[in-house]
Amino acid sequence: MGQIHNLKLDEFASKFGGIGPEAFKAMFKLPFLLTETAPSKEPNQKVFRTVAPEEDTKQKPGSPLTDSDFEDQYVSTIEKSGRNAFKNMVTIGRSVNNDIIIASSSVSKLHAYFRYDAEIGMYSLTDVGSTNGTVYNKETLQPNVPAIVVSRRIIIFGGSVRATYFTPAHFIEYLALFKRITE
Repeated sequence: MGQIHNLKLDEFASKFGGIGPEAFKAMFKLPFLLTETAPSKEPNQKVFRTVAPEEDTKQKPGSPLTDSDFEDQYVSTIEKSGRNAFKNMVTIGRSVNNDIIIASSSVSKLHAYFRYDAEIGMYSLTDVGSTNGTVYNKETLQPNVPAIVVSRRIIIFGGSVRATYFTPAHFIEYLALFKRITE
């Protein structure tokens, strides 16, 4: 299966939600990132600089984002795209040469990356010193210090993009729940 990149969750569910858990896990071996972006105040404005989260979203300074602040959910597989030269990392950022592109001006051009550690069989997430930082499991990541990621945990990129990391086994469970709720 090729890389899934920013496919709307409802489209992903209609395309793959009908297959059984074992077939799903056989088809998808890599983890998923489910992203939700808070809507921008000016959705069609091109921004070429990284801005603070409260500039980019309807968030007021000092107020945490709530579930109602987020719009559509998008599915991406955590895998190389061939758009960057870093062979052992899956990069995340606003720039089009990242493996996972997050089009939010509060996200840095190169914001963070995932790396698989074969020795322990898990992925880590590292913030590369982004302007607005990365929060994983309610803890702000220190720049260039990897954190092991666990399925179903929340990641906040740049203060305005909420993401959830899923293993394939947990994502098929989430997908089944999503289908029941939306049908």
